[in-house]
Amino acid sequence: MKMIGKYRKIYRTAAICLVLAGFFVLFGFLYRHDNKYTAGPPYGRDGHFSFSEKDLSNPLFLIDGWEFYPDRLLTPEETADEGYLLYIGQYPTFSAFHPTGSPFGAGTYRLTLSYDGKPRILTLEIPEIFTDYTLWIGGEKAAVTGSSPSVSFLMDQEITLTLQTENYTHYYSGLTYPPALGTPEIINRLFFVRNLFYQVLWLVPLTLALFSIAVWLIHGHDALFRHFGLLCLGFSVPVLHPFLWQAGLTGQFWYALEDASWCFVLTQAAAIASISAGFYDVRWFRKLITPLTAGLTLLSFIWVYGMIPSFPAASAWYGTLTALYRTGCFVFLILCAAKGIYEEQKDGWYTLAGGVCLGMGLYANILDNNRFEPIYTGWQLEYAGFFLVLIFGGLMVRRNLLLIRQGKELELVTLLNRMAKESAASIRQNMDQVRAVKHEMAHHISALEALEAAGEYKRLKEYLLELHKKKEAIPPLYYCENYLVNAILSNCLSAASRAGIRVSCRASLPEELNLPDTELCILFSNLLDNASEACALLPGDADRFIDVDIHMDGRLLSVLCRNAMKERRRSSGFPSTTKAFPEEHGFGLRAMESVVEKYEGALDISEDQNVFTVKLLLYIPSPV
Repeated sequence: MKMIGKYRKIYRTAAICLVLAGFFVLFGFLYRHDNKYTAGPPYGRDGHFSFSEKDLSNPLFLIDGWEFYPDRLLTPEETADEGYLLYIGQYPTFSAFHPTGSPFGAGTYRLTLSYDGKPRILTLEIPEIFTDYTLWIGGEKAAVTGSSPSVSFLMDQEITLTLQTENYTHYYSGLTYPPALGTPEIINRLFFVRNLFYQVLWLVPLTLALFSIAVWLIHGHDALFRHFGLLCLGFSVPVLHPFLWQAGLTGQFWYALEDASWCFVLTQAAAIASISAGFYDVRWFRKLITPLTAGLTLLSFIWVYGMIPSFPAASAWYGTLTALYRTGCFVFLILCAAKGIYEEQKDGWYTLAGGVCLGMGLYANILDNNRFEPIYTGWQLEYAGFFLVLIFGGLMVRRNLLLIRQGKELELVTLLNRMAKESAASIRQNMDQVRAVKHEMAHHISALEALEAAGEYKRLKEYLLELHKKKEAIPPLYYCENYLVNAILSNCLSAASRAGIRVSCRASLPEELNLPDTELCILFSNLLDNASEACALLPGDADRFIDVDIHMDGRLLSVLCRNAMKERRRSSGFPSTTKAFPEEHGFGLRAMESVVEKYEGALDISEDQNVFTVKLLLYIPSPV
């Protein structure tokens, strides 16, 4: 057993290493093939971006060579000598140009497009600008705050883009992300693929959230399902962002809600990890962590929505706080995983895999800071969050299967308890009958002796027959060595006997059968219940009987059950197969058939002269 456990740890460790390697490969692929900054030439330079008609086979990304004029809102006609040449993302805020480090202020971006080709319509993707802006194309106003995320224009040799931006609310300011330029078909394809990607990122967690909450309600409010459902709901908020942005519905409130939702996702991940590690059951821990994490989520919202607009310097503090909180959650997940693995809990490996996802997302964000922006798909942290949802979803599936198995076990225990009570009642009743017979035995012997002495042999014979009937009326307590089957036979046949049904049973089974107790219950309980119900439909003066024969032939379990049944009209066409069953004999037979099919057995059902017959053959596998 120790050797098996050792190999399991090796396999799970290898799986974690594969997850880690998979993220390295994925993020490396994204950095090279789905990144505006590595998409390749042409490049801008000194305020100009030159391209030809053959370059339009792919989207072009306007990253390099922008002119930037801080603290000035220049119209297309205005010129200025004091400016900077920069690439988009070099300064994600205006803070680099202010001695106070404030991200607030204004600025103008300018880039001249030079085209060598026939005049044609091009489309410019306007990336998200977090505050007020006005875009001029060739001296004409083309877009303002809240406009469509793309604009089309006629490109003929040379045209100048002028972008005015103002920021007095957000921790990002100016043109943070590079615009994309291309034919309408290419830009529309870009939006289509990106929207499809985010639909998956949004719908999958939302579906899992509904499933988890439903399971939470069904399984007695298990905290693990509640926190997973909340994690999925929290993750579905930020990945909804591209759709709201394209609809022009984003703003300061949404940005604050989005940041708070990321904090909320990490909070729920920490809660799931604490439950898996057993920390959640510690009262002081729960009382400390729950208010703390909830408070940090609320603080994140207040900081973005209220503090940054009022205190610009709070923007830098917010970045530090966010990094510390995310790092702290990552460390906490790893600690919970270490505890679970040390205590040989399978949940610990799920937590470790989730921690790896989170850690890789954080690491990629730090490593690729201002050097990565996705073209068609999403950010590294969104990938990490999505895989965190999937991995914890696997943990939820495992927990749900465990709860189902526990429910079945509880069902079986309940059934066995009921049978034990019924068996005890039957034994008590039979013992009372035996005691009554024993008490009357002296009188019966005296009466028999008197009849014999008087030569009343006819009456003596009748008296003996009456005593024999009383003896037969006492049902047997023992049918076979298998405890469960014996209990089922004793309960069902005793009840049938008390209902006036003539019962005969021959059973020969070993003490142990390599068959789950639940399946034994399904087979024999349904078989005898159906037989009893069929006899109960007959009038009292009919010959109501149940005849059962159960025995083993090697590994083959053979069961034959015959019982009386009500007369049926032949037009109903009762079948002799298990494909369809008449209403009065159909209860439970499909459940029996499923067990028979599982063990590649045979089930035959027939009716002959108001006698219902069930023949069952089942191959019992050998114990491992």
